Amino acid sequence: MGVDRAHVSSMERGQQNVTLLTLWHASQAVGAKPADLLNEDFEVGCDLADPEGSSAS
Repeated sequence: MGVDRAHVSSMERGQQNVTLLTLWHASQAVGAKPADLLNEDFEVGCDLADPEGSSAS
């Protein structure tokens, strides 16, 4: 991602502002859309097609 891990940790804790470019890079790194990272209910590793986890089995 090209960002120091201490910077990423600060972003995760809400102590560091995130630029749009950094947000885009972070979303690409986890395979999500930038808007997904702004969603408080989004979990990395969830099914991106069904972020609620409600499978139709």
